[in-house]
Amino acid sequence: MSEATVICIVGAGPMGSSVLERICSGAAVRRDWTGKRLDIHIVDPYVVEGGSIWRSSQDRNLWMNTLPDSVGLFTDETVECDGPINPGPTLWQWIEASREADRASDQAREKSRVSKRDRWPARFLMGEYITWFRARAAQTAPDWVRVIEHRAKVLDITRGHSPGRPEHVWLSGRKSPLECDRVVLAQGNLPVLPDGNELAMCAQASNLGASYVHPRHVVDESFDHVRAGASLLLRGLGLSFIDQVQVLTVGRGGKFVRTPEGRLTYAPSGREPRLFATSRSGVPLGPVPVYKFDRPPLLPDNMAVTDKAVRAALGEPATAFERLTLLIVAEIELSYLREISSLAGASESAWQSQADSYLLQMRETGELPDTPTCPRVNDEPFTPRSFDKPMAGQSFESTAALQDWMIDYISGSIKRVLSPASSPQRAMLRALSRSEAVLRRHYLQSQGEAAPLVRSLQDLRHKRQIMAGGPPWPRLEQLIALCRAGVLTFLGPSDAFEFVPEAGMPFRLTPSALGRSFGFLHAVESRIPAPGVENADDSLRSRMWERGEIIDRSFWRTGSTGRAGLQYLTTNGDGNPLSATGEYILTRHVVGGNTSVVVPPGLPRVRTNSGVLRFTDRVAQALLRSLEDPTSE
Repeated sequence: MSEATVICIVGAGPMGSSVLERICSGAAVRRDWTGKRLDIHIVDPYVVEGGSIWRSSQDRNLWMNTLPDSVGLFTDETVECDGPINPGPTLWQWIEASREADRASDQAREKSRVSKRDRWPARFLMGEYITWFRARAAQTAPDWVRVIEHRAKVLDITRGHSPGRPEHVWLSGRKSPLECDRVVLAQGNLPVLPDGNELAMCAQASNLGASYVHPRHVVDESFDHVRAGASLLLRGLGLSFIDQVQVLTVGRGGKFVRTPEGRLTYAPSGREPRLFATSRSGVPLGPVPVYKFDRPPLLPDNMAVTDKAVRAALGEPATAFERLTLLIVAEIELSYLREISSLAGASESAWQSQADSYLLQMRETGELPDTPTCPRVNDEPFTPRSFDKPMAGQSFESTAALQDWMIDYISGSIKRVLSPASSPQRAMLRALSRSEAVLRRHYLQSQGEAAPLVRSLQDLRHKRQIMAGGPPWPRLEQLIALCRAGVLTFLGPSDAFEFVPEAGMPFRLTPSALGRSFGFLHAVESRIPAPGVENADDSLRSRMWERGEIIDRSFWRTGSTGRAGLQYLTTNGDGNPLSATGEYILTRHVVGGNTSVVVPPGLPRVRTNSGVLRFTDRVAQALLRSLEDPTSE
């Protein structure tokens, strides 16, 4: 048998593990690989735990944000890909199959809790599922394929000089490199370095017995230094905030208890800090949906975000993003109004006349028309133009009054997500999905060169997050209990805070809804770090950046820190990274949400023609083809 071909995959999370399975299954059916040997190295400090984010050793109180029967890493018949379809169990099916066999205490208790498809599992179970999936891919691969795992960190990748071994991968704890034919970077969203202001603030706060934490993944954080009763400001009300609250409450011994009347309450342990929360919008993200349409949508096709309208917007590059934003908001509003009109008993002809007038006025003025008068149904509080800023213009006489308002707001979001009745909110989500499909199609046709489309796709995702990108609804119910117990205080919207070293409480915040100043001993940026390239806290990424072997495509936005918002590795459709010389490095591939290839965020969804699995398969098949054709290097 000939000398082995060597591939190295950097990262053992969902993306890296999926690429491994796609390479193994693809090579098995390719005749050109008959009689050859293939060694696949997979490197990750958490290789035995499912990768960094999903590591199986993380806090057991942290939940996934998706139901177990909706996610899985196996391809199914809906996935359109060149590689073979290899069905396998979803996360739920794996939990069911392994429940009786697993006797370990933590695993057994959690699998027992997730006894139904509509229970959100702890995140560590996803890490175990990923590890099992990767082991199965290795076990079912042809006998001439060998998978070697390394519990190590990749420090650098350099260009080799030996023929056929162009990539040298340097690992921690190893003096000589792995000499490889191809490398796949599947590191996911890496942590980012704090900027100069953050570093200075962190150092000064530490000298005062206070602390500042810049954006980080919660699995990399420790709050051991925060004492019971200390005031702690959480800046952000998304998924990171939810996780941090869990760590700082039930993670410190507190318990949620339901009364005989059905109200959820919180029994403090006495070890919790005093938590204060704020964000730009001032409210937690809406709960992740659990409902389905019980009938076809009333507006199945786009009316504003059409192919013709998108092409026209892109024809004016200077204003393309603004025009696309106008179209998206119009699409959301029309879907909302269509649903409301139907529920209010309006006729089809009356609705069509209203919609035609709306679209005509928008085209003539280039602005959104005045919202047509429409009855409110079931006191529906959503409006398409303000759902992402529900506290705009709000003011409260006291902190207690704001807490009452917030409890009502959160209760309403839970009620909507659990309501079996059709909701206009669902119609708005459908409109976002339809619009995203149209923009993604144009993005692919543009070969990734239309920056306004990428910005618009990011904006669509942001709107979806605000409406329904939050935690499972039970987590929001827990926020209400924490608020009533006095452990958590909402402060409403704010953009920035002050650091006043000479003050006893060095972090100062004046929320617009309250009009007075608050002081805090600790401050935490409760948000996942935005994708970074030049500021990534990773030696491999930094060295590749410095040598010009990767470049970024940046989309700037002004945040509370004033730093660049989004930076993506620039690649082609096969994941080959673009270098500073303008050439693609064909012996390397990059996969993940941190590239310029737009893929749906999160884990692969089953029976949805998963964009994640389509992309990992495309990269795997391109890699195998390049090894069959020596001229591709």
